[in-house]
Amino acid sequence: MDQSVKQNIKSDSQWLRVLFIVLYGIAYQVAELVVLFVVIIQILFALFTGEPNQKLIQFADGVNRFILQILQFITYKTDEKPFPFQDWPELSAELEQPSAHLKQPLVDSEKPAADR
Repeated sequence: MDQSVKQNIKSDSQWLRVLFIVLYGIAYQVAELVVLFVVIIQILFALFTGEPNQKLIQFADGVNRFILQILQFITYKTDEKPFPFQDWPELSAELEQPSAHLKQPLVDSEKPAADR
């Protein structure tokens, strides 16, 4: 076996990275469940109120960015460990303003028959 391979196998930093990959893999699985929960709640909001909940959209944006950070770390794209080793991902600029398509009034044909 090549000497550099032996050094890499014995390297503490390599094994520490593997440990973080396992831990972030678990965090990824939990985050997926959170996203699934948000999807179900958003479907219910959309069905009962006609539009999704803006707070949940913002929360989901943060979770989505956290998942992206995890994937980038565990696939060795970056060496920066995601949250909690850095700040929680910030909202995208487009989410800081309310969505224009969600604020449009319903067309007369979309309104319930009792409101016409």
